Amino acid sequence: MKLLVKFLVISLLLPAYSYASENSNKQTVMDKFDQLNVQTDRCMNVGRRTVEQVNDNWFQSLEIQQKRLVLVELRKKALERCVKDIEAEYTYAVFKYTADTKDKTYLDAWLALNEDKTSNAYREALNKLPSTEMKRLSESVTFYYPFDSFRTSKHLGLEE
Repeated sequence: MKLLVKFLVISLLLPAYSYASENSNKQTVMDKFDQLNVQTDRCMNVGRRTVEQVNDNWFQSLEIQQKRLVLVELRKKALERCVKDIEAEYTYAVFKYTADTKDKTYLDAWLALNEDKTSNAYREALNKLPSTEMKRLSESVTFYYPFDSFRTSKHLGLEE
């Protein structure tokens, strides 16, 4: 009889626990999404700055088109760096929610958002640049934090 009572209690509580867990995971995803948006906004606000000058021999040796490409990539890397911690937390929350619920809605949306949409021509031009120089420049004081690559290009005389 005691075994039957235990079974009944467990069978009644398990669906409630599962529902609560699913809602908790969903709320975590939503909270992390909100935090990611807040951090992205912060990074975009910081990213309004213009780099006044670039005192780097390698950068100065590049052609105008390459300089523009480098600035776009450096901006992209700085923005990625700025959101990477909360982005990792959000990714984990989405993964955990998907694993627990088998609901792939958030995962599919996140994958679609993060799909590489870079053109082949852009990727080829980028691959011609030495990655060690790009990494070095991206970690420099000048380019470590987000900036406006278009305004910087204009300020540096790279745009017409």
